[in-house]
Amino acid sequence: MSSSQVFLEVSVVPVLDIFHRKLKNVMWKLLIALMASGCALGHSTGADKPATVTGGGSAPVSASVTAMWGAVDEPVLSGEKPLTFMIFFRGKEGWYHRTWRFSHKYKADPFLMVYASELTTLKAEVNRTVRTLSTFGKVFNLTTANVVLVDHVDRPGKEVTVGVAHVDLTVPEEARPAHWILEQYESIRSQVISGGR
Repeated sequence: MSSSQVFLEVSVVPVLDIFHRKLKNVMWKLLIALMASGCALGHSTGADKPATVTGGGSAPVSASVTAMWGAVDEPVLSGEKPLTFMIFFRGKEGWYHRTWRFSHKYKADPFLMVYASELTTLKAEVNRTVRTLSTFGKVFNLTTANVVLVDHVDRPGKEVTVGVAHVDLTVPEEARPAHWILEQYESIRSQVISGGR
């Protein structure tokens, strides 16, 4: 070895060692700071809460009945659609064959879904705090009635709104929600479809 090589080895190694120790110390401080801020963020943003789903939909289920459903802060389930409510609207055959305007406020409190036409306005409102469903002037506690029927919906001012049942509204992911509920629960089907005019 030459003297310049020895000098470099002797001079550089201690410098690199000091730099390495300082870098390691800084990295630990940075890691601790990041972990502390991450914990604080986790608590403030609800990162430890389970994932939820909020949204809604609608579909006709017969010539005289259409349905509206919604999920309001329901836990995400693999392969399933968890719903909060299902409302069936019944009128004379073909009453829903018209132009509808849809609006919603899924993230608001109350949760809101609205389908409006020149004949009527179908509206579902869910109070997130007390877990109630409101439609056509009636309020239902979702722990006692999460399936509702609005009859005579095509006769403004003469609608009859009743709680039909409280059932498990967890629907398979590929299923059409209203059809699936009617297939699973004969008592609901008999009130909604067979009980029609």
